[in-house]
Amino acid sequence: MPFNPAAYALTPDQALEKLEKRRAFEREHEHLAVPFFVKGLEDIVPKQYPGETSFILSRSHEGKSTTLKAWATVCEQEVTKKNADALTIEVSHEDTAEISTEQQLSRYDNEMQFLSSQRIYIGRSFGMSQDDIADLHLTNIARTLNYVRNEQFAEKKRFAGIFYDYIQRTPFDPERRNMTDDKQLRLQMRDNTIRLCHAATTFECPLVFASQAPLKQSYTLYSPEMPIPGSGDTDESKDIFQLPDRAYGWWCVNLKYPTPGTLVESGNWRFQSAPNLFFVRCLKFRYYQPDPKKPHYAPIGRIFPVFADEKSNFYYDPDFHKRSLIGVDNA
Repeated sequence: MPFNPAAYALTPDQALEKLEKRRAFEREHEHLAVPFFVKGLEDIVPKQYPGETSFILSRSHEGKSTTLKAWATVCEQEVTKKNADALTIEVSHEDTAEISTEQQLSRYDNEMQFLSSQRIYIGRSFGMSQDDIADLHLTNIARTLNYVRNEQFAEKKRFAGIFYDYIQRTPFDPERRNMTDDKQLRLQMRDNTIRLCHAATTFECPLVFASQAPLKQSYTLYSPEMPIPGSGDTDESKDIFQLPDRAYGWWCVNLKYPTPGTLVESGNWRFQSAPNLFFVRCLKFRYYQPDPKKPHYAPIGRIFPVFADEKSNFYYDPDFHKRSLIGVDNA
């Protein structure tokens, strides 16, 4: 596509026109916006609107899949209240459909409530061959999404949201399957990120994906004591951070401090470890505009402690937050 310089050089009146269009878009699509998945942070972290892409960045085994499932559940339960036919899409390269179903059943009061939910799983299932699994690259995922929207049901469906787990696990498309060196991997990660962003606009829904932070060398952790990933910890491709609209760093305290009650001290933070304690770091919000009536709204750069309940749903305890901050009056 040829470069269009006019799209990047805006006069004040052109910029104001775009701002007004954005505000009108938010008012018109408020009913389709997906709230943040942590109970208690819905009014602090802004909703995600159709066409917007965000990702959760964490190290291996620190809860990427669990957070995406929790967010998909919030999406399915909240958006379908207002749009009964909207489907929530879960795409996974990690679990099988059957295992994912077993995990999700615990989030609903009974099996019939789960069976009536508006959710579609795309990914591997029991009995699939390795060739079948390797075929689930982004081109075929796009074909499957189009099939779900246009052909699987009697009427065309709207998507409430797409949740993708996770970008580094995506198989190469056929023309890239023989690429193995680092440069080619970075190119593939860039292509995949761009295509996921396109999917959010094409299907007119929020899209959330997970990204794995490096296991050995980290670059922008919050601190050595609290290794929450930051913007520099997407080493396969910087586009993983640059292109999406929002980014969150995620840390499971139990992995670094497996003994419950271990005292953790870092900067202004002082708290005890617990198996169900996590921290979310708000790294990036595009379209964020501070609200003078809500000075803590859309907290770019802020960090929140969150807990998981027995059903792997997440909640925020502001009192714990305040107790954990030394010499800070406002959490």
